[in-house]
Amino acid sequence: MQKKLLSSTLVYSVLMFLPPLIGFIMQPYYIEVANFSDAEYGILGFMTTYANWVQIVSALCIGNSVFTFYYTFNTTEHDIRTFIGQVLSFSVYSGLLFLCLMLVAGSTLFKLVFNSDQITFYPYGLLATFSGIAYNIWIPFIWFLRNSKKLRLYIILVVSSSILSVLAQVCLISGLGWGISGALGGKALGIVVMATTILVLNYKYLSFRLQPKFLREPLKFVRYLVPNMLLGWSFTFVDRWMVERFLSIAILGIYTWLNIMASMVGMAYEAFKSAIIPFLYEAFALAPNEQAREVRQLYKFYIGLTVMAVSGIVLIVCHIHYLVSKPNFIGIQQYIFVYALSYLFSGLNVLGYLDFYYVKNSRKIMQYNVAGIISIFGCTLIGIYYLELWGVVIGLLMARIINFLLLYGTYSKFRKRINNYNILLLLSLAISLIVGSGYIANSHLLSYPLVGWLQFTLISLIMVYTNKQMFRQVLLPKIQTLWPTKPT
Repeated sequence: MQKKLLSSTLVYSVLMFLPPLIGFIMQPYYIEVANFSDAEYGILGFMTTYANWVQIVSALCIGNSVFTFYYTFNTTEHDIRTFIGQVLSFSVYSGLLFLCLMLVAGSTLFKLVFNSDQITFYPYGLLATFSGIAYNIWIPFIWFLRNSKKLRLYIILVVSSSILSVLAQVCLISGLGWGISGALGGKALGIVVMATTILVLNYKYLSFRLQPKFLREPLKFVRYLVPNMLLGWSFTFVDRWMVERFLSIAILGIYTWLNIMASMVGMAYEAFKSAIIPFLYEAFALAPNEQAREVRQLYKFYIGLTVMAVSGIVLIVCHIHYLVSKPNFIGIQQYIFVYALSYLFSGLNVLGYLDFYYVKNSRKIMQYNVAGIISIFGCTLIGIYYLELWGVVIGLLMARIINFLLLYGTYSKFRKRINNYNILLLLSLAISLIVGSGYIANSHLLSYPLVGWLQFTLISLIMVYTNKQMFRQVLLPKIQTLWPTKPT
């Protein structure tokens, strides 16, 4: 299992990381080449958040149901393709309806939500709306390709979409001087072209008539999934909205840059989650004793990689001056130690929720998410009042710790799996090292680059120690094959 798990993790991590990685590479381009101001960068970040909201509400998350119901309808090739066609058809119709509504009410909605007059629906919101609607066509087909192991077409679509988006943005920003509109328009063009391609590939299965046989159960499932997705989206919106509302749109730009850097941890644990899900769900079906052993091993693997992702992001931000030269954007170094830890606890919470996805209990996830968003709103509001941006960073960490403690205290299976010597040792030492490193760097006792390397090296050694069994059985033999001994 360990060898398959590592191979699966590598494949899915590379494929899932490619689009966000290319998006990440574009960030210094926006700051250094396109020369976006703090405020312009904040607007761009907010439009990305808005596009995510459009993706949730415009098609009621029907595309995400493919993840759960793929195996339900995968009895014959005709049934599974018809199911995908029905989901795509539903996404197209609902997306067009949503677009019409936003064309009428978009400007009013933006004036009600945002404090700054610079954040407008035309053209920024409209371009982001196209992106969000197109993603609802992209998501179900991508899940279909992954579950059916059609990796070749999956890779072609992912790579083509990323390349097209980058080229379009560079042409529109540097060539035509469109600024933020060019960035949003380039992103929209990349995903709209891919969505159109997907519709062409599935034209035989698209239908003007929706069939209840294929949509009844998925629509029942999303009754709680939509609120859950909205609550999950709120985790990325509430803090930014408070910064824009109570501080300034310029500070929002700096906070957006911090969030983008730290969110690489979130991308990492989502990739790790995708890799372990097949193994985890297989383990859930085992006898109790064997199940406990296999699940704990998967937990240890996931948590170890997430800790390394947190440490790696801290290391990268400690060298952020190699990516950008503007002092305001370099200044996120002081916050990254605390902010990255909030993603560690978020990753732990996501791990606990997988049990509820397995039994299709989206209502339980919604209850935990409600508690989480209340914690974020309260902690961030108090923090921003007393400490401004530092208060937002600390408040977000405290809110996610509260959510973790709630899950740990009320869900016994999660608690038993976490209560493992190697897991607790890794978490406690890693958190202590990162917090201590932040204190040393912010007190100017050592430089940020040096502190970054020290914490990364020490956490790597702890990771090897707490996962020495996997290291000896899987990684070490692979390393040894790189330097085979010569026969005597």
